[in-house]
Amino acid sequence: LDNGTFMRVFYIIEDVQTDDIKLRGLLFKRDKSLAPALPRRLNEVHLVVSFDEDDLRPWYEQGLEEVELGNVVKKRRLVLTSRPFPEQSFREHRYFSSTGADAKKHQKKIYETENLVCRNLFASIYAPGERAKNRRKPYHGILRPLLPHEDDATDAALKEPGCYRVDVDIGGNATVPADNNNGPHVTKYPSKARKYTMADTFMGAGGASSGARQAGLLVVYGFDHNEDAVATARVNFPTTKVYHMSAQDFIQQVLLGRHVDILHISPPCQPYSPANTNPSVERDEENTAALFCVEELIKKIKPRIVTLEETFGLMTYEKHELWFQGLLAMIQRKGYNIRWGILEFNKLGLAQPRRRLVIFATAPGIPLPNFPKPTHGEPGSGLIPFRTIHDTIGNLPPNLDLHDIYETKARSYAPYNAHEPLKRTILTNGDPDLYHPNGRRDFTLRELALLQGFKRNFKFEGGKTSIKRQIGNACPPSVMKLLYQECIKVLEKVD
Repeated sequence: LDNGTFMRVFYIIEDVQTDDIKLRGLLFKRDKSLAPALPRRLNEVHLVVSFDEDDLRPWYEQGLEEVELGNVVKKRRLVLTSRPFPEQSFREHRYFSSTGADAKKHQKKIYETENLVCRNLFASIYAPGERAKNRRKPYHGILRPLLPHEDDATDAALKEPGCYRVDVDIGGNATVPADNNNGPHVTKYPSKARKYTMADTFMGAGGASSGARQAGLLVVYGFDHNEDAVATARVNFPTTKVYHMSAQDFIQQVLLGRHVDILHISPPCQPYSPANTNPSVERDEENTAALFCVEELIKKIKPRIVTLEETFGLMTYEKHELWFQGLLAMIQRKGYNIRWGILEFNKLGLAQPRRRLVIFATAPGIPLPNFPKPTHGEPGSGLIPFRTIHDTIGNLPPNLDLHDIYETKARSYAPYNAHEPLKRTILTNGDPDLYHPNGRRDFTLRELALLQGFKRNFKFEGGKTSIKRQIGNACPPSVMKLLYQECIKVLEKVD
């Protein structure tokens, strides 16, 4: 097309009154447009679709686009394949060197005439009502390799949308329609009797591990560089091997035969957070270096599923765009399917407006888990009402650990309604505007932990400032439990 994109045409539509002709099909873009999430490779393209979460039509129908016939420049040969690079590309029959006197001329000819090869799908997914909002991009997306039944070598996908033998959802789950006797036979395997295993890297106090344990996972090992956080994790997970070391040291010294089913990665997020109003160059460089350990951790641990929880600013802030794309690239290079989304944790039962970027990544052959559907909402939504402060910390016994109200800082603020959720997110820095609804004191450490989704009996080690930081840094266990339940569903289905 004249804008540099490509279309595989499925329908030619003529307006009988105006004689105007439009083409309807699926769009493809060169991989360089998604760099660095995808490598810049000559004549490699990816399928681009956008669709609405609440539209019941298959993604390959929703993803169809229309263009005017006048937008067409010429025909090109496009190959869809699930085979690895460089198979089925011009490189199999034509030598090309990027150096030499005629390199640019040869590159231009290949660019304009040789086969285009698509190996990946990039989807933008819109939540209900999201298209009407003024955003640079939707808050949910998927990047994954094409599946074998989307390959041009088969009779199925992306060639005749009305004649699909296999229905493939966007996350890679394949099902055969009930009235289709010609499709592949799918064998159902019994669920595993053993517990699935999990490792928690950048473990902190163990928020993700706590949610994983509640979901039924066996937390095998984890690491963190903070001494107090490690002490907290060890006291709450006595059978888990918790290493006190940095990610770089863990990779170099420990990683041998450490395979698990699910790997959780939560690198420090302060450099990308909207709350990072007092940046430290040295600390931010350390935390950014930790982000680049993601690829090595996946490479050596080889998990079936990766979960990652980060600040939403990594995805939404334009200045962090390359960091986000680089993170996707580190996962994509290992051949993993990727789903990402910004989730509002108050819609999953947390009593605070916590928005986080959540990423699921799955090894080849493992479908992507879905994000849990909202359980809580506004009145009239048909969901459970949002969890309130009173629901979470009302009527706590006075002798509860870390709940001495006389040790809290006194305040003289106006009281506010405890029968509503928190208006602010719990952070690591002890937000001065986050105080008890009675207006007379700060929250106790136990109240903060409960509002962050921890159980009443979760123990914390360290001083007050350290514990407050551990709580603010933690992945909310109550939400992580729901995320891991979705992962377990996928593994049980596969097994």
